[in-house]
Amino acid sequence: MFREHAASYGLTLEDPAASLGDADRCRRVLREAGFVPGDMIAETVRFSPEDVADSWSAHVRGPHRQAVADLTPDQLAALRTAYTEAVQQAMSDDDSFLDAEVIYAFGAAGLATDIVACRI
Repeated sequence: MFREHAASYGLTLEDPAASLGDADRCRRVLREAGFVPGDMIAETVRFSPEDVADSWSAHVRGPHRQAVADLTPDQLAALRTAYTEAVQQAMSDDDSFLDAEVIYAFGAAGLATDIVACRI
């Protein structure tokens, strides 16, 4: 939703999790990072309304921070208003908006085991 709203301000933002969207891709990324892929556990994670309310900060301070920094103050304020209003509307329209499908991808490197959470 953030990327869609940002596009109306001329920003083309890639999905930073696109390379991890399914178990096969998670396995590939683990192998490329030197891990031996293990179990892949898919589940639904339910965010709280407070988590979703904090999503604005996560987006503007996350992987797209440089692109967002190129907006004028007026554009940034308008994007924030449009995005937060859309999020509020989505939460009131559909309770499942708070749900996210994730994959917990386990991999081992030597004796260490690390977890990578892959959002679908």
